[in-house]
Amino acid sequence: MLEEDEIKQVDKSNMITYYSSWNKLFREALKIDITLPPLREYDNLIFGGMGGSIIAGELIADWIYPKAKIPSLIVKDYHLPFFADSNSLIIVASVSGETEESLSLLREAKERGCGCVALSSGGRMESYSKEQNLPHIKIERGLAPRAALPFLLVPEILLLKDLKILDKELIKEFFDSFIFLDDLSNSFKPSSPFEENLAKKVAFSYYNKRIVTYASSEIKGLAFRFKASVNENAKMSMQLELLPELCHNEIESWEGDKDRLALLIKREEEREEIRKRFHIIKEMLQAKGVEILEVNLKGKGFQAILYGLYLLDFSSLYAAILRGIDPLPTKNIDKFKELLATQR
Repeated sequence: MLEEDEIKQVDKSNMITYYSSWNKLFREALKIDITLPPLREYDNLIFGGMGGSIIAGELIADWIYPKAKIPSLIVKDYHLPFFADSNSLIIVASVSGETEESLSLLREAKERGCGCVALSSGGRMESYSKEQNLPHIKIERGLAPRAALPFLLVPEILLLKDLKILDKELIKEFFDSFIFLDDLSNSFKPSSPFEENLAKKVAFSYYNKRIVTYASSEIKGLAFRFKASVNENAKMSMQLELLPELCHNEIESWEGDKDRLALLIKREEEREEIRKRFHIIKEMLQAKGVEILEVNLKGKGFQAILYGLYLLDFSSLYAAILRGIDPLPTKNIDKFKELLATQR
């Protein structure tokens, strides 16, 4: 099951092969030239973007939250919050450089005098940055924005390091995590047999089911990334709920509804209050006869993020193969953009 020949027949764009090179791409991304905004004491940090381009910001915001010196905010829309001003650092990412919402955010950041940095592979975002003399970090486009994650995640972290926004322990944690990249790639690559490949096993558990995923709000960025990957790669719907909030509403939906797979994403470093809630949730779901799949992330801090990215992203690609779907094309997204362009 999920042998290399079978995968190649369905994955016509070699998406999985590209993901298998992430260990190399993460290291290549360390060589990207980082252009800094004005050096000053920023009061807040805003990550802006859409789809696969904003995921890096979401992951970073969650990762630095326990030790953050300044508050961070994610904006997936056209407009910045009212408080954004010259004391705000705005990082706007658009892999294509053509995303309408991201371009709007960059223009607003410029108009308000914010410290801002743009990341793109080119497009109007690069052109605007040059015209306005704004810092621009040029990245590789990759096969798709979601596949280009290393080229977004690494330079954004290096940018924050150079601006001295990151805690020293976080910087060490980031660089130390690179030693695990090769092991992760080998663990989940297509040539790894089903019996030894956890990503393939996880995919087989959910590829033909209705999924609801439960995760701690402390890793909401990783959980949203998983949802987006399942949506875009496997062309499947997924419901996502976060702890502890779901204990105040979502659990009432269990009444009379067993037709679902509850996928629980758990960490080694889970806080005791979250650990207790996961335990109770599992007991209650089992009592109601709901199927459960537990995904336990290995490592701590940034290492756990990398492990989760590899395991869950690869599982979404293997789920696509099991469904007989080429994971790369996003026909509905492309159609939507086409229709939107006609209304400008």
